[in-house]
Amino acid sequence: MLRNGLNGLLACLFVFTMSEGGWVWAQALSTQAAVPEHAKKDAQSYVVGPDDQVTIWVLECDEITGKTFTIDKSGSVSLPLVGRMHVAGFTVEQFEVALRDRLHRFLRDPEVSITVTDFRSQPVSVIGAVNRPGVYQLRGGRTLLDALTEAGGLRADAGTTGRLERDPEWGRIPLADATTDPASGGSVAEINIRKILASGDSEGNIDLRPHDVISVRRVKWCMSSAKLANPEVSQCTRTAAFLFCRQFQWRAA
Repeated sequence: MLRNGLNGLLACLFVFTMSEGGWVWAQALSTQAAVPEHAKKDAQSYVVGPDDQVTIWVLECDEITGKTFTIDKSGSVSLPLVGRMHVAGFTVEQFEVALRDRLHRFLRDPEVSITVTDFRSQPVSVIGAVNRPGVYQLRGGRTLLDALTEAGGLRADAGTTGRLERDPEWGRIPLADATTDPASGGSVAEINIRKILASGDSEGNIDLRPHDVISVRRVKWCMSSAKLANPEVSQCTRTAAFLFCRQFQWRAA
């Protein structure tokens, strides 16, 4: 009886003297368990870079666990115990492995979990005739359709086509009509915006890269006695002495 009582007391003492890091680790595991598997995969494959913020959990390491760190402009992060680490270009999973290796000097079989809490290193710009133009961050794999959807879809005055621009470091845009911009050395391509939104267009709905710029053209409505540059592809109605045109290119008479 006495022995059982002492065992119970020791168990209680163990629970109440668990480190704060242990509790935070348990909370981290609980939070991750609630995330869908596909979202976990995207999160682990995200490539970290400058200005991203990460929260790190390390079991039995109060100096690090539960704290948030910012990756600096050079792509490095400074952490207690292990010091400065260059992590830009690592996936989250690779970051965890690298930190685990560093911590072996201080901990036996360290358990590491990293979450990106603020995505800032992989911006994509969506401009033109969309409902919420602006800069959006790539979080794992994102496509043209994802970006257009996040930008709120097309405005009523949006045209059919748009333009995708890509920095030279990411290579040629994988579309048949992609060309090289002689000024920047980057790749540019015309994209059928409405086709992508209507059907997903598996061929045109390509993956995006950091710093891509998506421009959605606005339809121009004119009321003029203008001569059309491409009359065969314009939609026109003649009323009295005016020509009402819905077209992209025109030149004055």
